[in-house]
Amino acid sequence: MSDQNSTVDIEMRLRRYGRCYDCKQPLTTGMGFWWRSWCTCYNKHLQEDFNRWTSGNEIIDKFIQKKQLDASKCDEVIEWIPFDRLKDVEPLISDEQPEPTLIATWIDGSIVKWKNFKWFRFRNPGCFLKKLYLSDSPNENEIENQFKLPDIRIYGITKDPKESDYMLVIDNGNLCKKCLQLKARTDLEHWEAWCYPCNSKYFQGEFKSWTSGNGIIDKFIQKTQIEALRYYEVVEWIPFDRFNDIQVFKGESGSILIATWIDGPIRNCDYKNNKWERILANEKFCLRSIGENISDLSEIENQYKIRNTERNFISNIAILGVTKNPENNDYMIVIRHQNICKRCLWPNTGENWCNTCNARLSKNWTSGNEIIDKFIQKKQDIALSDSDFIFWIPFDSFEDIELIEGEFGTALKAYVHGKVIDEDGEGTKTFRLYVCLKRFNSSNISNEFLQEIINQEKLTSFREDRKDLIKVYGITKDPEKDDYMIVVEYSKKNICYKCLLPNSDDYWCNRCNSKFFRDKFDDWTSGNELINKFIKKKQLEALNHKEIILWIPFDEFQNIEEAGKGGFGTAFKAVWVHKENKLLSEVCLKRINNSYTITQEFLHEVDSQLNAQRHGNIIQVYGITKDPRHDDYMIVMNYAKEGSLRKMLDKHHSELSWRNRLQLLNFIAYALAGIHEANLLHKDLHSGNIVMTDIINSWITDFGLCKPISANRAEKAVYGVLPYVAPEVLRGEEYTEASDMYSFGIIMSEVLTGYPPYYDVAHDYSLAILICKGLKPINPEIRRGVPQLLLDLMDICLQTDPLERQTAGQVQNSIYYYLINCHDKSTEIGKQIDAIENSNISYPKFDSNTYIKHPLTCYKSRLLDYKDKLYTGNKHTEILEDSECLEYSIPDHFL
Repeated sequence: MSDQNSTVDIEMRLRRYGRCYDCKQPLTTGMGFWWRSWCTCYNKHLQEDFNRWTSGNEIIDKFIQKKQLDASKCDEVIEWIPFDRLKDVEPLISDEQPEPTLIATWIDGSIVKWKNFKWFRFRNPGCFLKKLYLSDSPNENEIENQFKLPDIRIYGITKDPKESDYMLVIDNGNLCKKCLQLKARTDLEHWEAWCYPCNSKYFQGEFKSWTSGNGIIDKFIQKTQIEALRYYEVVEWIPFDRFNDIQVFKGESGSILIATWIDGPIRNCDYKNNKWERILANEKFCLRSIGENISDLSEIENQYKIRNTERNFISNIAILGVTKNPENNDYMIVIRHQNICKRCLWPNTGENWCNTCNARLSKNWTSGNEIIDKFIQKKQDIALSDSDFIFWIPFDSFEDIELIEGEFGTALKAYVHGKVIDEDGEGTKTFRLYVCLKRFNSSNISNEFLQEIINQEKLTSFREDRKDLIKVYGITKDPEKDDYMIVVEYSKKNICYKCLLPNSDDYWCNRCNSKFFRDKFDDWTSGNELINKFIKKKQLEALNHKEIILWIPFDEFQNIEEAGKGGFGTAFKAVWVHKENKLLSEVCLKRINNSYTITQEFLHEVDSQLNAQRHGNIIQVYGITKDPRHDDYMIVMNYAKEGSLRKMLDKHHSELSWRNRLQLLNFIAYALAGIHEANLLHKDLHSGNIVMTDIINSWITDFGLCKPISANRAEKAVYGVLPYVAPEVLRGEEYTEASDMYSFGIIMSEVLTGYPPYYDVAHDYSLAILICKGLKPINPEIRRGVPQLLLDLMDICLQTDPLERQTAGQVQNSIYYYLINCHDKSTEIGKQIDAIENSNISYPKFDSNTYIKHPLTCYKSRLLDYKDKLYTGNKHTEILEDSECLEYSIPDHFL
């Protein structure tokens, strides 16, 4: 059982957090976000740097090193920060705090992830410096006590060389600008942190301005306000006249009022304008009576403790205030109104789901086994939605029971009628479910049985976007065989027909398929041990069909036609006749010349494209084959009919509306964001490596596969299409995600205007110099016909400093916003597009038949050996007229 649990845990982590870019093992944490992910090998990389820094104090060194070795996520890493890595250091003075506080910007920034043999960081975070007090004989506990700051992000320790003081470097989002004291940080990044001293003081100053008329209630409200460390812990006195549109709502246990709260709940204090900042103004809220004569608030205090958490605030069940109905003098608590349960009149804990009432409805049952009873009851008590709720299901509830036999066991499939409270609260609604009943060959319940249920639930939550992967409905018992059975959702998409366990993805079972592939390992060989190991590894690890790569015998291809040659390869169109299922597929075969030089670096490029395929709009690689006539290996890829982005723009740019252009850019940016989130780089992004299925839908292809294989071990030679290559790459610096974003900025210029970048100048060393100096691809006359907001976004991508460029996710968010608002003339993007479309000015229009390319342009990847001259500042400007195009470029019709 432990091996099975281990397998489930690995699969769960792979799905939720992904794979470490360095050691290829599943990441251990991540909260669903790549920038919070962590791998145990990160601690090893931190340890390798121990000899490269010192604070000058052995105790501090040991403390930092221990923190780094114990870290299990990026936020827990603290570093030694040399004082010269802080810039803009200046004192911040407050009227309430005579002692100035130093604020600064940390140039390097905090660690985000390990990739490409170095740390990636969030650059230039604002921070402030707090003195670290040390005794004459300091110890680690003394330092640790000063690190115990709840909800505070501490980056590390530094030393002021002038004062010789050690100082904590702390995120300045935690610094209150009014009192210069630390304040609590909420988990919602877009909401400002809460300053307990200032807000508590501000509340106390308002105590005399209100009263509920009941001393007990006044004290309760004042206590929550004084002690609140976060906005959602605050309870207010709300005058009844701050509500309008009041309606009575009747339920099974009484009635409540639904009303609009004019002001909305407190978020934070605006000290500049001396008032509270508020949210959710003019939203609906629920007013629930707690009676007229209040002598004991223990019940409401218990509800407050249970329900007032940040999660519950967002889930609409936080207690926000108290008011008084002047008609009947009843005091009422104020809670958010959304999905109010029609029976108990409390907000539902999930969409149309009240845990209290549904749990009450299912109390009159017993499984006949105390362990199972307690297990089910506990799950029901903590369920916050129907997907978390499990039932005891009597066996006679099932209909149309059929035996299903898998290769490794048997199970039953059946229909069952489910029951929950209906939306009107006047009874229950039923529904018919197709389920699978998994038998355990023992009438004695064991931990193994319950662990299986837990494992099923783990598999349900592999990915945030796949909540439907598998659903556990409950437990039943076969009276004939006296066996307990787990009841799960049944469909061939979710349940493997062989092992009867949940699939790792739609219609794909990693357990069974890996066994299938392993059994066939002796049936084939590529003739190359590196390729054999690579293909076998991918087949055993695949969690879905997109992660599979095959060895495909060359005799499975028919109608092979040469489609084009490159500097080191040839492309062919072919029909793939699948021997297993006799299906026909059109594919592109890319032959690698001199394949005896295949290395791990080349296979790593293939692996990158396979990994990227999970993220959509990435062209699929099917496998590897070998041409027996030339003894060269070939990559088998998907085939596309509409050609490259460049070809589509030449043909159809005049037909593209601004909405079409934004749709196209949104697809490309979304795919690129997915590539980066998968810890991958494209490295050769240009309009020839983006292929179109129509004028909108695009697929990114060729993840560096077109580079000469021998160049993988060359001295970091730069290959690419010069106009798309980022300045830092031309100078010989490392390629990063920001380098891909520069290439995207050039593609933006093409999509927006239709023109190829720098079509009217020679693509030589002189252009490389201008690119490094910040040259933009669109001339001023053409720029006038493009909305300024889109030009600004493009220019951000084309910043010469890579740290100034936005990420793919940020750019995609902006493009999507412009896309959904491009026809709305009340928005700035809508106004700009309308002004261009209805202008009397004749803006230049793209016409592929009229623009003339310079004879020395080259839109194929080639060796760009400029880095030594650009790096050393050589003023040599000789035009390189005979630069050889070395790149193999996939023809327009092929992916």
